[in-house]
Amino acid sequence: MVSILGIVIFVLNVITLYYDYIIMSFVLLILDVVDFRLEFDDFNFMKNKIFYIYYFSRYLLLIIVYEVALNTNILNTNNTVLLSLIMPIVFISVFQNIVVQFGGEEKIDLQDNFIKFREKVVLSLYRIDMTNKAKLKQKILDTDISLNDLLNEYRFYTTNAQYFDFLRNITNFDIQEQKIRCIEKIYAVGGEEALLSIGS
Repeated sequence: MVSILGIVIFVLNVITLYYDYIIMSFVLLILDVVDFRLEFDDFNFMKNKIFYIYYFSRYLLLIIVYEVALNTNILNTNNTVLLSLIMPIVFISVFQNIVVQFGGEEKIDLQDNFIKFREKVVLSLYRIDMTNKAKLKQKILDTDISLNDLLNEYRFYTTNAQYFDFLRNITNFDIQEQKIRCIEKIYAVGGEEALLSIGS
């Protein structure tokens, strides 16, 4: 039976041997999370494997660039901790903007390829998010929840002024449309977790 001490020693050995890779993985993950958080209203993209495919593909390229920089002394430093901290930033700001030319005419525009790759990932995540939101909205509408219950849920997330302003804006709609708009408002202020609490 493997002892806890043995596991701890193994983990510490791995960290000691590959601390630079671990540092780079965390720095790149933080940068990618911040980038995608600016694109989306919440952190739901982190629940989707598409985000991690994007992240790990960039991480593998980062490791290659890091190893090349380390073995050729491009950045001219023996401090691997410093190098592993700045390498993800260098990777994003410099390497992704390089145009590689082979022979005469043939070129590989890394910046263009990275932009297209990111756009496809963002679009896929948007579609998944919209589909999940629509399913969740429909699930709530299929229940017998009253408009008053939905309004009370919305009121929990907002100020009195915003609440009464919203009430004035929906008075001309039928009950079903008022429910839909209320669900959308709850999602806007409380996110998916707020809708899940209603739909549960």
